[in-house]
Amino acid sequence: MFEKKNIFVLVDVLCLVVASLPFVTLSLHAKPRIRGFYCDDESIKYPYKGDTISHWTMAAVIIPSCIIIITVGEAIMVRLKHLYSKSEFNNYVAALYKVVGTFMFGAFVSQSLTDIAKYTVGRLRPSFLALCKPNMSMVDCSQYVQLDVCTGNDVDITEARLSFYSGHSSFGMYCMVFLSLYMQVRLKGKWARLLRPTIQFFLLAFAVYVGYTRVSDYRHHWSDVLAGFLQGAIVAILIVRYVSDFYKSRPETLEHSEGSEPERKPNIPLTETEPMNHYGTGHVP
Repeated sequence: MFEKKNIFVLVDVLCLVVASLPFVTLSLHAKPRIRGFYCDDESIKYPYKGDTISHWTMAAVIIPSCIIIITVGEAIMVRLKHLYSKSEFNNYVAALYKVVGTFMFGAFVSQSLTDIAKYTVGRLRPSFLALCKPNMSMVDCSQYVQLDVCTGNDVDITEARLSFYSGHSSFGMYCMVFLSLYMQVRLKGKWARLLRPTIQFFLLAFAVYVGYTRVSDYRHHWSDVLAGFLQGAIVAILIVRYVSDFYKSRPETLEHSEGSEPERKPNIPLTETEPMNHYGTGHVP
């Protein structure tokens, strides 16, 4: 049995690696599609600005939020005996393993889909010209400029071609929707009637705010952010609905909290026409 569990764990790890391959490979080795531009395209003439919400800030908010909400949520569920695992390991460790593994799988899928779109489409960011610094002596503005005429830093030029769709928006929305749905399923007590939607509101508000900053920082077009929101939310919903065990039916003994009374079947009275036998039952042989 122990070896069988080890095989299941190895399969899970392999699935995580496979799901992460597209975004790891594209980020390290791929080049985005070289898309041309028109000189009078106002949508790519914005100045370059720094990130209001950097990758490090995203990590500083999202990672602690995920750790706190999931670890506390699973601890409460196991403590109240709403969760039980047949695993040879501790119930809490097994429950935490399932949720964290599901969350990571969805995160890798979301990021892989994002990077596939970025490198395939190669849409120019609003601050493209500021980063590209085109050699205007090579540019014929009377027609579509298809040649690579950029003279800026190679890393900046590559980043300037990765506008569609917003990775900040898709990843942030995925994480916040996943956590919101997790809380909706796990925190069902009367004490959480207002606490749960309050936390969900701030989680989703943070994801939306991140998307807004990507537009105000001239890092993405509004349509890039909208596409990121939709992709992140859809992936989170599908992962929670079809991959996680959040909606798995539980045995009756685990659905009720400690001290709750078992369901009692109603007594069925005998009919008036059915006589009693000498055993006290309603059947006469």
